[in-house]
Amino acid sequence: MKTVNYAMRSTLVALLIALMPACEGNEQDSVSETPRGAVTDGAEPIVPSVGEMTDSGLPEVDTGPEDPPEDVPDGSSEGDSGASPAAVPAPEDDADEVPPGCEATTPYHPMEWDPDAPISERRFDPAEIDPEATDAPALRHFVYLAEDRPRRGELFVFFSGSKQGMNEASNILNITAYAGYHAISLAYSNAESVNRICQRERPRSADCHGAVLEEKIYGRDTSPLLEVSPANSIMTRLTRLVTHLDQEYPDEGWGDYVVDGELDWSLIGVGGGSQGGKVSAFISRDHATARAVLMSAMGSAYNQGGTPQVAEWSLAPRATPNERTYGLWHEEERANLYAPAILASYGIDQLGGIVDVDDRLPPYGCSHQLRTALLPSTGDPSHAHTSLGSDRTQAMEDGQPALTPVYLYMLTAEHD
Repeated sequence: MKTVNYAMRSTLVALLIALMPACEGNEQDSVSETPRGAVTDGAEPIVPSVGEMTDSGLPEVDTGPEDPPEDVPDGSSEGDSGASPAAVPAPEDDADEVPPGCEATTPYHPMEWDPDAPISERRFDPAEIDPEATDAPALRHFVYLAEDRPRRGELFVFFSGSKQGMNEASNILNITAYAGYHAISLAYSNAESVNRICQRERPRSADCHGAVLEEKIYGRDTSPLLEVSPANSIMTRLTRLVTHLDQEYPDEGWGDYVVDGELDWSLIGVGGGSQGGKVSAFISRDHATARAVLMSAMGSAYNQGGTPQVAEWSLAPRATPNERTYGLWHEEERANLYAPAILASYGIDQLGGIVDVDDRLPPYGCSHQLRTALLPSTGDPSHAHTSLGSDRTQAMEDGQPALTPVYLYMLTAEHD
């Protein structure tokens, strides 16, 4: 296996940033960023075919091209050429270069997955918990808890990608609950991708993504391009859901995660795919979370005057230590071009090189930069971007998610 020393890796990161694609008008090489899904009141989740329906459960109206996937850097500035992505070689796999003391800082005890373990699934209408939480009325919070497994005493909150129903990540959430977490797939304002929202901005600002994400997460009026009230913000919805769960199920331990009306981030991990990865990266930047699992989008990139840049919010100091942060992406999605640059800006490359996980066993050289090339379950490589977080495109093996060992590693590896 090839190795790259740290000086060479820094050079590679600079090269990746310099050669990142300008992407306005380029729709990711997939049929859609967003296989759709919806739930209906009092009914089992509806899982239509890819691209069939919106989250509302209603047939989609043709409004033009699909939203640019969150693994594509934001569109070009006015006057930019909007050229097709340049052919950039994939980063070399430098997993054999592991910093000294790896096993001491990230000890890992493999957990054997039992797909038949009993795990409860509950769903909640946000508006029934808070009458003012009316955005995306078809979406529900989904809550998972293993019935006969040891509890970690930690909550893990998963954020789905753009236009995905919260039930579309049930495979990952079941694995998360099996690992001992109280697990939530939170309904939030994900009807439109951050990339698509920011393509409407004129003139383009240096940190449109940051302003949009801040409004989605906190309900602050930070962007004129959308309107998310405090009641519909991620922070308020999560706080009120956990409080509700504690009131309804006082013996399950939900009250440990809200103290005096505030979320205790030291006991809460976050993760998600695509837009959910950006949300998780932003939250774990602002709060010292118990863990952050970033899939297919580790931050934001944009094109300014034809020069690709990592967005300002992604370069800000992070409250969550790198030792608690993991990145996972697919070799066939555009994140393969820029994810290493963003993770290197966090300093995560110092914890180990990029590991191709498909032919390795955990703990993957103790790395926090993980990559897969597994074929999506649809058999269509263009669904690579959604295949890490969506049940309907996830690579499967013997009826189970093929990346289960990777998910368990990211969820349970210990840190000093």
